[in-house]
Amino acid sequence: MFPTFHKILVKGKEMYKKNLSVQINEVDGQGLIQTEDGSLHILNSTALAIYEICNNITLHDLINFMINKFPDVDTETLKLHISELLEKMIEIGLIIKE
Repeated sequence: MFPTFHKILVKGKEMYKKNLSVQINEVDGQGLIQTEDGSLHILNSTALAIYEICNNITLHDLINFMINKFPDVDTETLKLHISELLEKMIEIGLIIKE
């Protein structure tokens, strides 16, 4: 599915996928979202890239994908930022964790 990545250990096998009932529009490389409660949110290009690959993907595979995309970023920092971003995306209803 993905090219060869740096291997890291991440606990859990939860799957992340897009909430297809939320509409997202790409404008100048950013994602503009209006959630079901009417709130507007803007995803920067990195957050949009993470959203785009959330199609029944595990946290492990998502982190490995981003490590490959941003090899100069510290792995622990990347794991923390991705985990925080996923929680925020779940909170606003953009993605679903199963």
